Amino acid sequence: MFVVMNYPADTKGRWPKWLWTAMVAPAMLAEPLGWLLGAVLYPVEWVLNRVVRESPSVELMVVRKAGNGE
Repeated sequence: MFVVMNYPADTKGRWPKWLWTAMVAPAMLAEPLGWLLGAVLYPVEWVLNRVVRESPSVELMVVRKAGNGE
């Protein structure tokens, strides 16, 4: 779902978390900086979502409950 635009919670290394925090910290200073960061990262995110098989941030699981002869 997100590769670089969300906190990398599903990673064992420290450097991805540190790098993400360093990248996002300036965006918290002013709204225009956040807008600029999002505008720059969106195309990168779009490409990575088509290339990367597993994201370090968000995981989505779809399950189906078995029962009643299904």
